[in-house]
Amino acid sequence: QPDPSARRIIRYKGKLVNQKPEGKAEATFENGDVYTGHWRGGLREGYGEIRYANGDEYKGEWKADKRTGKGYYFKGPYDYVKGDFVDGKPHGLAIRYVNGVRVYNGRWVEGVPQKTGIRANARGKSE
Repeated sequence: QPDPSARRIIRYKGKLVNQKPEGKAEATFENGDVYTGHWRGGLREGYGEIRYANGDEYKGEWKADKRTGKGYYFKGPYDYVKGDFVDGKPHGLAIRYVNGVRVYNGRWVEGVPQKTGIRANARGKSE
């Protein structure tokens, strides 16, 4: 269940249409997340970047308020996933990096890397 405070905007810089965010804007949510990017009809849509209160970041495409499309999800400067996302999870082709080393390159389904991809250990050697 999503955190409801992640949807309550406490600070907003941008245009409103019918009391809803529209166009390029910046929003700070009650839980501390900060989103900068495009909105349509009050939903995040198009390119946007979010810095979550826990320090994680996502930079990429949004559709209907969800991380959907090409993007990067960072859990730190050297730990990230780059590729296709659907409903906030890697889905399709994506690459996972840990400590700056590619450890998986291949197909993902709902956030889970599949057996058909190329895996490597922390030193980048294929397994």
